[in-house]
Amino acid sequence: MTAFRNQAICFANQYAKFKMPLVHVHLDGNETLADNVCDNAGLRHAWLAYEMWVEDHGKEEPKLPGVSYSSSELFYISYGQVS
Repeated sequence: MTAFRNQAICFANQYAKFKMPLVHVHLDGNETLADNVCDNAGLRHAWLAYEMWVEDHGKEEPKLPGVSYSSSELFYISYGQVS
């Protein structure tokens, strides 16, 4: 339980540094803690599932035509676009 509590404090502190540009106010890391933990856990599980897919299929997907990013890079770029 102590490890979880320490990690939760770290999350709260990290997210408290984010500033909402339209209102010029920092997030309340404690108030958003549950959402932030869930979002990060979801991202981690999605990444692990993708790694398992790559392992099961023996290779990473080919690059998209005209796009220089790898599938791994596109995974995180796409996450950043919907967050």
